[in-house]
Amino acid sequence: MIDLGFFALYRFVFIPMAFVTLQILRPLLPIKIRTMIDDRRQKNFQHLQSRPFWIHASSGEIEYAKSVIRGLKEKFPQVPILVTYFSPSAKKLIQKFEGVDLALPLPWDTRAEVSRFLQFYRPRALLIARTDVWPEMAYQTRQQKIPSLLFAATLADKSSRKNIFSAPLSRFSFHCLDEIFCVSEADMENFENLGVKTPLKMAGDTRFDQVLYRLRNPQALPENLRLPTASPIFIIGSSWPQDEAVIFPTLKTWCALGGKVILASHEVGPERIKNLEHQLRSLGLTHENVLLVDQIGFLQELYALAAKTPGSLAFVGGSFKDKVHSVMEPLACGLPVVVGPYHENNREALQFQHVALTADFFAVTVVTNSEELSRVQNLSLSHPETSPLLQKKVQSFSGATQAVLRWVSAALEPLTKS
Repeated sequence: MIDLGFFALYRFVFIPMAFVTLQILRPLLPIKIRTMIDDRRQKNFQHLQSRPFWIHASSGEIEYAKSVIRGLKEKFPQVPILVTYFSPSAKKLIQKFEGVDLALPLPWDTRAEVSRFLQFYRPRALLIARTDVWPEMAYQTRQQKIPSLLFAATLADKSSRKNIFSAPLSRFSFHCLDEIFCVSEADMENFENLGVKTPLKMAGDTRFDQVLYRLRNPQALPENLRLPTASPIFIIGSSWPQDEAVIFPTLKTWCALGGKVILASHEVGPERIKNLEHQLRSLGLTHENVLLVDQIGFLQELYALAAKTPGSLAFVGGSFKDKVHSVMEPLACGLPVVVGPYHENNREALQFQHVALTADFFAVTVVTNSEELSRVQNLSLSHPETSPLLQKKVQSFSGATQAVLRWVSAALEPLTKS
């Protein structure tokens, strides 16, 4: 009853007030929020050839949905795929992904907007990637008997969904779903501790399937990003200045030992690249030692390039700033990874610290300064044959997408018989 009471407050008080406030304050809001509001003012829904599968991927969650979209298109080629997003930053990423028939902003979570959306598209099933379950969306989907699944689901120990104010509404939303596919046993326990009664299953992380697919189907690297792989490569992915302050003092020694460097900064604007070139020259490093990447979209292919040479190592950026970027791509390539102290946002960065490649060398190593980084670089050069072991370990985490596809097939059986 408490959860239902919170939903009533949300439905009849909070959401209407928030909706009106956003419209009134729109001219004063940051451009990202104004874009989000304007995107949802487009009321002309586009017709699809038949009832679609509805996938919701809030923003970066599209990376968890890509393998599912691909699998659905292969298994049910006649069924359109509609993907909704919350953040405008996800729009282009979703629109350009092959297999998406239509990308739309998630409707405002009001009774009228959600009802209009569901009545127009009449989705065959709702698949939500990762975490972004909205109460009205989940409730009306349940009321209309649309099968619903939250997949690659996580619930952290310190999740805001578990606090005294959010827990009742979160629980209500989760209870409206038909099933939740969790990434790990720890996630299942956290859902259970929250009081969620929806059937839970440990089904793994669909992003592993996407990363492994990209490895099997790489893009062609532009000519200016190709590098001979005879030497061990230290590849620095998605770095920020705070990362480089720790990394750069180690590069001269790495190169003196015969290694090469690939530097792929998180930002690649002209001023940023010019500044990096100046810093590298001041260290006595040139294009013969360092490949400075001035393009985006090729990082996984560059990780794979580095992994071809035994002894290579990756550093994943953001981990000396505030939060680390994904370590899954280099690990899948077979590259040992180094991260800084700010890495607890990333599940794999924590998980793979316990994966031993040798007695003293691990799949992910945390460092806090340049001296510690140099030690790990030396370990990587001393243990050049760890890549196959690491690739095999990552491969063992694949298969979550197939679990989702089996769920969809089972969910559709009553519909096809009726």
